[in-house]
Amino acid sequence: ISDMLGHHKVFVFGTLVFILFSLLCGLSFNVEFLIFARACQALGGAFILIGGMSLLFSLFSSEDRGRANGIAMSVAT
Repeated sequence: ISDMLGHHKVFVFGTLVFILFSLLCGLSFNVEFLIFARACQALGGAFILIGGMSLLFSLFSSEDRGRANGIAMSVAT
């Protein structure tokens, strides 16, 4: 998806979806809506992960990718 649409666009889309559904989680009026909003928030998080890793691998040279990936994953977990 990221290769077809562009790494930056996928990352920004995921961030916007995540932020929107985070807001809706806070404004949820019942448990069912909260579960729906959390599932959509997870979808946005998946797009952030896909776009972020694609950006990471396109920005760093092959020598520095391992170190950059290690730093990114240590921050993410």
